[in-house]
Amino acid sequence: YATAWLKVLLPIARTFAPDLILVSAGFDGAMGDQLGQCKLLPRDYHAMCTPLAQLAPCCLSLEGGYNLNIIGECFAACAMALLGDNMVPPCNLDELSRGCDPTAAADINATIKAHAPFWSSLKQFLQDDIDASVDSIVNEMTGICLDDNNSNSSPSPPDEGGS
Repeated sequence: YATAWLKVLLPIARTFAPDLILVSAGFDGAMGDQLGQCKLLPRDYHAMCTPLAQLAPCCLSLEGGYNLNIIGECFAACAMALLGDNMVPPCNLDELSRGCDPTAAADINATIKAHAPFWSSLKQFLQDDIDASVDSIVNEMTGICLDDNNSNSSPSPPDEGGS
């Protein structure tokens, strides 16, 4: 999620410069959801919503997710991000080091190559093959330090870079 978000979706969104963002907020990718099985945590949703709030006003509409034990936490994390609250749950190094699946990385690279002719903001990623490492992606996305001693640090906004 983080790799596709940073290397494809956010650059396109910044180039498009929307006046309003409508999000169909499904949480079937959340930890414990038997349908999605993606293991996203509330802090992951927070990290994805934070840059959206910096682009334009956002409206979230709850549409999915089947683990009733985590949906509320995920939606609350999204609301916190949209309201500018940077208090996210502390890092858990084991969860953050799960990495990007090599097949997903190959798909993301193919997506970048296919869409770069239409979105100039993706051209910066053409020379760099996305690898399966997650540490730099997590740091870039949330600013969270992966050092166990600093696991409660607050995220800084992602670099708005030129696009």
